[in-house]
Amino acid sequence: MNGTSCDIRKDRRVEKKPHLTDYHCRLLFETMLQGVVYFDTEGKIFSANPAAEQILGKTSAELHGKTPMDLEQDTIREDGSLFPGTEHPAMMALRTGQEQPVTVMGVYNPRDQLYRWVNIRAVPLFQPGEEKPDQVYTLCDDITERKELEEEVHENHQMIRSMAMKLAIAEEQERCRIAGELHDKVAQGLILSKIKLGSLKTLLSSETYEGPIEAIENLITQSIQDIRSLTFQLRPPILANAGLIAALKWLAEEIRKDVGLLVEIRNCTELSALKYEIRSVIFQAVRELLLNVSKHAGSTKARISIEQEAKNIIVTVEDDGIGFAPALTGLIRPRNGGFGLFNAQQRIEHLGGRLVIKSLPGSGSRISIIVPADMA
Repeated sequence: MNGTSCDIRKDRRVEKKPHLTDYHCRLLFETMLQGVVYFDTEGKIFSANPAAEQILGKTSAELHGKTPMDLEQDTIREDGSLFPGTEHPAMMALRTGQEQPVTVMGVYNPRDQLYRWVNIRAVPLFQPGEEKPDQVYTLCDDITERKELEEEVHENHQMIRSMAMKLAIAEEQERCRIAGELHDKVAQGLILSKIKLGSLKTLLSSETYEGPIEAIENLITQSIQDIRSLTFQLRPPILANAGLIAALKWLAEEIRKDVGLLVEIRNCTELSALKYEIRSVIFQAVRELLLNVSKHAGSTKARISIEQEAKNIIVTVEDDGIGFAPALTGLIRPRNGGFGLFNAQQRIEHLGGRLVIKSLPGSGSRISIIVPADMA
């Protein structure tokens, strides 16, 4: 008998299920950190929890009976424009019977006399068997602090871009100065030395001096050519006068002469005018990429393509070489003191662009320099 009673009590304990009472639901509603506002079938507020009161800066009594239209005069969009004319997520949920995605609003809080940025998500509620919702509740998250941090980050990013542009301008001015010094002083001095060496050669007609003098002349001639090439690389006149495409064609020919890499330029879209400093950054980056192809790719050919989309200018360098794993290469982070392409990558990123690397071992590589068109 006692054993049977124990079995019955056990069964009763198993059948008893935990459930939320009205008291528990109300307690949850009152203590939630997330704001909750309930709307009836007419779109009027009939309940709001304390978190919503704090976000909106109004009591439940002040909110009771108000519609989104009544509150729109205190609401702005993310772009700062007034919200009237746009259907409120709660009203849209009532009309469509569908949960609405998160909408960001700036809601004026009269207690703080400030706008609070709020994420609002509207969810319709249905009675069993009904197709249309009889209530809608909105979940509200105060994201004011996050928005302020985002704005601060954006302002800092703009400041970095401005500083990077100034740095690029200063760097180009220094390149121009060094190129001028090489051309006007060093190269001219070597040319004068060659002329004087020719005069000396005439005076010393002996075969004893002829060979050494010719060797010195050849060294001076080669040095003059190297200086001219270096001057062009520092500040190619064609880049300043004829534009980026013409400068890249000239670079392709120079690379062919210097290292034997055949560079094909194709899909050359006519670009909008770019500031010289931006052209120079792209030019120097392409030069580093082509030199990397000649040194490491195991390929005798490379391709450059240039295109302009609605928002970006894209310059791509491709090869059919051995490829690489980008995560393991110094292209992303400098190794062994190699900073050429890394510096170019950093400058491109600071100016608002980016370097996109696509490569696999054995499959060649495709590296794109993507620059916002608004940098023109």
